[in-house]
Amino acid sequence: MDLNHAFTVEVPVEDAWRILTDVERIAPCLP
Repeated sequence: MDLNHAFTVEVPVEDAWRILTDVERIAPCLP
């Protein structure tokens, strides 16, 4: 599977990374 998309996140990198690496929070956003 090849997913390509770009977007801007208006939060500090540390906050964004913490959310993106939280499997339970991010899993519902994935196809």
